[in-house]
Amino acid sequence: MDDALTIESEGLARALLNEDVSCSIDAIDNTLISLIECRKEIRCSFSKQCGEL
Repeated sequence: MDDALTIESEGLARALLNEDVSCSIDAIDNTLISLIECRKEIRCSFSKQCGEL
């Protein structure tokens, strides 16, 4: 489980470095909740249809 989270957060960090999105690297602390929140933020910035998260 921990390995999967680490791999996922590394992938997410790479995505953040490659894309200009509003979710910051600091938001990723290898917990499922922050990964989900980060993902929501990325989805919002891509769709550009989000108000407050």
